Amino acid sequence: MPLKLTLNGLSRFGRRERPFLLDPHGNLEVQQHLQTTHPVAAAGQYFVATNPTVSTAVAYAVQASFSETVPYIILRTKAGYPQRKLIYLEYIKLITAVTPASSTSAQFAITIDNIDRLSTGGTDITPQNPNMSAPRESACTLTVGTPTATANSGARRLIARGLLRSAIPVTGDTYMLNFGNMEKSTGQVISGTSAIGAMYHCPPVVLEAGNQVQSCLLHLWFPSNVTTAATFEFEMGWWEVPLEG
Repeated sequence: MPLKLTLNGLSRFGRRERPFLLDPHGNLEVQQHLQTTHPVAAAGQYFVATNPTVSTAVAYAVQASFSETVPYIILRTKAGYPQRKLIYLEYIKLITAVTPASSTSAQFAITIDNIDRLSTGGTDITPQNPNMSAPRESACTLTVGTPTATANSGARRLIARGLLRSAIPVTGDTYMLNFGNMEKSTGQVISGTSAIGAMYHCPPVVLEAGNQVQSCLLHLWFPSNVTTAATFEFEMGWWEVPLEG
C-alpha cells in the first residue's frame, strides 16, 4: 500500500504540527504517492550514513548478552536545532566482516529514549545528504562501534526484538532492518553455514529534533561468544521532516 504524504496528512496530539516536504528553497509542498524515497531526497530531507572507508568494518565489543549500555549504534537528535524536525528511521544494513567466533546465534533489539544516551567512546559518523544540491547538515548525530551508553531513563522504550541468525554468523552475512515497512516478507532460512541476505521488519521509529536530545540504540549480542569481537560494515537511512509552527 503506497504512503501518501501531504501537508494535511498528520495532526499530532490535536495540535497544528504536521510533517511536510520542502525543497531546499523552502517553497515546495510535495503531495505524491510514495513508492520510493526519491521525493523525500529531492526535498533535501533524506540522510544516510555508512562506514567512512569502503571494506573497512567497524568493530563491536565481545558481547554475549543484552546490555542497555553496550549498543552498536546510537543515533541522537540535536537539542537546540534551529528548526524542529521529526526523524523517521527507515533502515539499518549490517554486512558481517569478522564473525563472533564462539557464538551460537546473533540477536538484536532496538530501544528509544528521550535523553542523550551517549556517554563515551565509539566512532562518530558524519551523516550525508544524497541530494547533491541540498545542505549537508543533519539534525542528528551518529556514533557506531563501541560507544558506552548512559543508563536509560524511565521513559526508555523497547521497540523491536529479533533473531538475526539461529547459528554462528558467517562472513558476508547481510542483515537489513526495515522500519515501518508495510510490505510482507517471505520466510527466510537463518541457519546453516553459507552467507545469507535477510530482511527483518521492525516497527516505525520516530524521534524529534529541536527541543531536546532523543536517542535510538541498536543493541547486538551473540550468546556464548567469549573470544572474537564481531565487525560490520554498515549503512542506514532516515528522513528529517520539518514541523510546522
